[in-house]
Amino acid sequence: MSDIASIKFGTDGVRGVIDFDFNERVVAAVAEASLRYFSRKHDIHKVLVGYDTRRKAEHYAKIVVNICKRHDIETTLVARPTPTPVVSWYLRKYKYDLAFQITASHNPPQYCGIKVINWHGASIPDEDAEGITQILSKEHEDIEEVITTLEPSMPDVVIDPRDEYVEYVVSLLEKSGRKLRVCFDPLYGTTIGYTDKILTELGHEVKKIHYEFDPSFGGLSPNPEGENLSELRKMVTEEKFDLGIAHDGDGDRVALVLSDGSVLGGNEVLLVFTYVFASEGKIRTVARTVATTHLVDKICDSFGISLVETPVGIKYIAELLISGKADLGGEESGGVAFRWHIPEKDGILTGCMLVQLHAKQGLDNILRTIYEKYGRPVYIKRGVKVSDPKKVFSERKEKLKEALSQEGAKISEIDGLKLTYPDYTWILVRPSGTEPIIRIYCESVSPEKCEQLIEKAMTVLSS
Repeated sequence: MSDIASIKFGTDGVRGVIDFDFNERVVAAVAEASLRYFSRKHDIHKVLVGYDTRRKAEHYAKIVVNICKRHDIETTLVARPTPTPVVSWYLRKYKYDLAFQITASHNPPQYCGIKVINWHGASIPDEDAEGITQILSKEHEDIEEVITTLEPSMPDVVIDPRDEYVEYVVSLLEKSGRKLRVCFDPLYGTTIGYTDKILTELGHEVKKIHYEFDPSFGGLSPNPEGENLSELRKMVTEEKFDLGIAHDGDGDRVALVLSDGSVLGGNEVLLVFTYVFASEGKIRTVARTVATTHLVDKICDSFGISLVETPVGIKYIAELLISGKADLGGEESGGVAFRWHIPEKDGILTGCMLVQLHAKQGLDNILRTIYEKYGRPVYIKRGVKVSDPKKVFSERKEKLKEALSQEGAKISEIDGLKLTYPDYTWILVRPSGTEPIIRIYCESVSPEKCEQLIEKAMTVLSS
């Protein structure tokens, strides 16, 4: 991104490979354009800046501080790597006008990014991202002059929100239920000192692994799924823990490992909350992304609860939570958001709520009840690496339609290409907004049909 005018927002901010297409100029340009855009909508008096554990993240954060101070804005910087949901929560509590979080969330270690958070505590919606992009395009020459000298700066205020946030979460959760032995894996990320401290204060015994800040994430990818959870699963099963819990690099995602080694990801987490809250009469509307299990729909139908489908990205669910059009929302990638909390995924609060549910009811018991009542489909997710996902997807979309179409199939293009078939099966093909990958998602009561559809899609994409 040597050309400022070409900077584009992805699913959640601007991301790229450190020192390649993500660098000091990109950070400064996005911060400058964002401050211009929002200051023209309303006054900007206070800005909060956070960062995660990635290489150069703190340095980039201090570049943002420099840009804010040039605008004579009171700027607060976190004292240490801080989870994204905590930055959002602190912004809302102390009424900041805007926040910037330096993070690439769950992406591999070579990535970094900058996320813009509005005064609601949510990722900025597409309208605002487009407005910032327009300023980058139309005012790039002036912005180039402004960011000619890029020096990291110290802020007006430095804060560590950990203790306040921990106290807040503990106050929300009941200390009832059995005491659990929990293995906690922050995957070398920002949740160190958060989830483990909350669970300890709630009376649980917590063992920690991968418990130091590491920009290389121990050679793993900071995403709580697949092989990244292999050590946690081994610990839970071999040392007979009641539960394992893991987060991604910036703490907005969560995964849990049950005592038998089975993993609860985003789909299962949303199923649990939907069923429990619906049973207790606490929700009226649930939102899920196009890539999330349709088993949620069955639960909602049985309780007479409305369901809204959104594009991939918690920002779309956030808009519904903010406007009161949804009480609960989630996506398959391991994140849930609640109307009464912040309009953002919070893996820490979500994870601790699930631990308490396990202590009282047993997550395995809740899921067993769900599957007995509504069935248990197969859900498969694959990825095809390509250099330009949006271009390749656009070129192959019509061929994908042709290859995947069947009688009675309903087609949706709100995000990528999704076909839903009369027998409950569905398949989604969409370009990633954060990585050079085209993702394929498929769910069906028939594993064979899932594999057949995925094979057809992969053949079209790889040809």
